[in-house]
Amino acid sequence: MKIAIISDTHDNMANLEKFLAQFVGPASAGGSGEAKGIIHCGDVTTPETLEWLAENFAGPIKLADGNAEIRREEFAEVAGRHDNLEIFPEVGEWEIGEKNFAFLHKPDKTEELAQTGQYSFVFYGHTHKPWISQLGSTLIANPGTLGGVFTAPTYAILDTETGHLALHRL
Repeated sequence: MKIAIISDTHDNMANLEKFLAQFVGPASAGGSGEAKGIIHCGDVTTPETLEWLAENFAGPIKLADGNAEIRREEFAEVAGRHDNLEIFPEVGEWEIGEKNFAFLHKPDKTEELAQTGQYSFVFYGHTHKPWISQLGSTLIANPGTLGGVFTAPTYAILDTETGHLALHRL
């Protein structure tokens, strides 16, 4: 199964739409059609953008709360309307097959999480800089900023069966 790891969309709807068309859309429309899930490492920004994402992607969406969320209290209301959306206040976890993922917005706890040995992958956002590193048996990665704030828009794709993680430019 392939999942996308995104972060820091900052309400950039044009980039979010382009991303979904590329990763979710059918091959006839230029997409790969492979997306089965999304991990969002925070800074969606508004509940309207979160609502749009939940309405336009049918698979599971796991969101770690970011520091730039506006009207944060409305995010829970959006999640209540969409069975495919789960929001985590700080650190999210997701298990697919034999792989465990932790994800959060700020990088301050990534090494601590990796050192527990519980996770195959730890994902984070906030810095807007795409990055992959290894700490013991855990891969730590930042998909960059899908919103294209300060750097080119990027995201990551993980093949959960092979464990291959790749960064992509939008």
